[in-house]
Amino acid sequence: MQGSLNIQLSGATEALMLLPQRAAWIESSRSLLIADAHFGKTAHFRKAGIPVPQAMFSKDLDRLSELIVQLKPDEILFLGDFFHDQANNEWNHLIDFRQQFLECRWIVIPGNHDKPMLRHLHSQGWLHNNNQLQRCGMTLSHDELPDAGAGISGHVHPGTVLRGKGRQSLRLPCFVVKRNEWCILPAFGSFTGLDIVETNASTRVFPLTEQEVLSFVN
Repeated sequence: MQGSLNIQLSGATEALMLLPQRAAWIESSRSLLIADAHFGKTAHFRKAGIPVPQAMFSKDLDRLSELIVQLKPDEILFLGDFFHDQANNEWNHLIDFRQQFLECRWIVIPGNHDKPMLRHLHSQGWLHNNNQLQRCGMTLSHDELPDAGAGISGHVHPGTVLRGKGRQSLRLPCFVVKRNEWCILPAFGSFTGLDIVETNASTRVFPLTEQEVLSFVN
């Protein structure tokens, strides 16, 4: 896929494709991996009187639609924080959106923000009743599991700072690879902050723009 980057986690039986759309892809299982979508967050803030534009939510759905059309996944694995808080009008939009792509399964590993939505996720058949699952020798979870070997998670909304001449700098979301065996995905949701990651000998970051995943920066 254009702008993507393949990495091989130690212990995994399949390469992981990092996508500039803030997602990852496992080819052999045809699995699309998304972390921290935080659907419903813009409506949650608008309900509290904070004027957040709904266009952010629409933009995220457009990006998800693009990935589904291009990759034709058998399953979409949401690695936690699928929905930001309690059900609101964006939940209803999600239900309508889902009807367009019934050919692929949706599986949600619940994260901390999903707790108010567990009943709704279960009613749709999306809820995975465990905090992890396995694909191609990799453990998939919301939080990093340091002793699990090869794996993929989300939760921290990783970012990095690229510095240019003088005081020029640019903050970008990024993928993080630790110990060459664990990958942390960037937050899929547009309305999320960045937790800047410090790199070291065992931690690499792969910044991404809207068009490309960049080679790692130490």
